[in-house]
Amino acid sequence: MEQCAFLLLVFASILTMVNAREGTPLPLMGEHRCDRNSYVAQGNSFRWSKRLNPGKPSRTYIKGEYPYAFSKTLQKGQTLYVRGTVNGDASYFELNLMGGVPMIIDSNGADALHIKTTFGWTKQTYVNTWKRNKWLDQITFAGPFEKGQPFLISIYAGNSGFELRFNGKKWLDYAYRVPVDVINFINVRGDVDLDNIYVGGQKFEMNYHIGFHEANNFAIGDRLVLTGIGVYMPFELALNATNGDYLFYLQVDFEHQVITRSAKIQNQWVPDETGGGFPLKSTEEFELALVNHEEALEIYFNDKWYTSFGHKNLDLDYNTAFDALQLNGALEPRTLVLCKNQP
Repeated sequence: MEQCAFLLLVFASILTMVNAREGTPLPLMGEHRCDRNSYVAQGNSFRWSKRLNPGKPSRTYIKGEYPYAFSKTLQKGQTLYVRGTVNGDASYFELNLMGGVPMIIDSNGADALHIKTTFGWTKQTYVNTWKRNKWLDQITFAGPFEKGQPFLISIYAGNSGFELRFNGKKWLDYAYRVPVDVINFINVRGDVDLDNIYVGGQKFEMNYHIGFHEANNFAIGDRLVLTGIGVYMPFELALNATNGDYLFYLQVDFEHQVITRSAKIQNQWVPDETGGGFPLKSTEEFELALVNHEEALEIYFNDKWYTSFGHKNLDLDYNTAFDALQLNGALEPRTLVLCKNQP
């Protein structure tokens, strides 16, 4: 009897804790995936941004379920990124951009964008909106998600609708069926394990220029991360010094499948470097990371090391040498982040 009473007490305590958690505010979603506090582009300057929820995302108890759920708004010009892996025995997973409530409970709230993939006899992805207590017309297609495989979902909030990309490729333009500014919660349900989830970016006006002074310089050990989409024609990235030198210059030429690296020191161009292959595809989203080391910049595309570019002016202190970033050409930037001390 004493054992039964003890077990009942434990069970009651667990229920109390679980029920208490239902009233707990949801965690805030961050705006970058840097490991520490960093700087994000805002207009033509950098703004300090706290690293929220360090480590992999955690699930939250809501009405008998354990979804990934966050409090977060989404503005036009921003992009939601979701990285994870589909479970090997998955039956479904879904992503919801919610308004009013974190999940559809008792028909309340709005689901501005509902993306659901099922794994049965056939694999299907469904896109829809929940509005005024009913689902609207559904869009169905065979998505790219596979059991046991990693995925990247990016959702760009454009002027008139969402642009849906899966693993970098554009799959769908989805016109707004409710205003984007109603969104204040985002959840992921089902059989996936998330690595990171965040909303970042802004509307970028090309050609684009931003200084590093507000971010305490692009110093040794820092990682500069740009996500964007190249569209058929070449685009250029340059890291400038205060005297106008290009300490690093990169051109991506989709037509000739060449990525050229160079520098202009004291008004003289150094010999071009072009090896390393061409890991990009026109119209597909990419991530470019530049890591500043004492002797060179390390270059990464889509989390894979590409090549290094040795610093050409060895008289400079590369903790303070870089003055600004310049972007030109046929590029649609999505996000720009300076991860401090994260080589």
